Amino acid sequence: MTKHAAGSRKRQRPRGATVAAVLGVAIALGALGYATVVSVPSLASSARSESGLTDTGGLSAADGVIPGTVSIFNETYAGITHLKPDMLASLRKAAKAAGDEGIEIDVTSGWRSKAYQQKLFNQGIKEYGSEQAAAQWVARPGTSIHEAGDAVDVSGSGAQAWLVQNGRLYGLCQMYANEPWHFEWRPAAIESGCPEIYTNPGQDPRLAQ
Repeated sequence: MTKHAAGSRKRQRPRGATVAAVLGVAIALGALGYATVVSVPSLASSARSESGLTDTGGLSAADGVIPGTVSIFNETYAGITHLKPDMLASLRKAAKAAGDEGIEIDVTSGWRSKAYQQKLFNQGIKEYGSEQAAAQWVARPGTSIHEAGDAVDVSGSGAQAWLVQNGRLYGLCQMYANEPWHFEWRPAAIESGCPEIYTNPGQDPRLAQ
């Protein structure tokens, strides 16, 4: 991704106001028909549902490709089983708690191989016309948190809203305002709360090259 000055940045997300704002976005997404909200940058649909790749180019489940959505309890797909063990355990604990409230947490993407991330980034360049524009939606290969097994993309505005409100209790945090489906393993959040979110991945200094 393009380099951005990190600057001074609060690591503690303001409670209440930020959560309320993000929940408001999630509710609005559901009310408007989520897919139509993000349809202008069409790559967003691919990011939300990895089966949206226009050409898998030889990629398979071994690279982390998930066809549609799968349960976080799935034991077949590498996209789930290759997640960091602590994150996977915490996700499943959160999913059980959400299930008690009638909310199912399914994912469209988890761990990804570098080849898979490269494919997504190449598609982003084709969609948006430049690496800089693509970097606002897709991390460059070698920098993605998905490649480290520390991130998942969650399906459905209801599950996303539940994780925004409750995820910190399990060390799970939304990190990008333009990606309400993207949650990362941030164990420090259990005690100190989730960090302030970035507007988009292009502002994340962790992804800079």
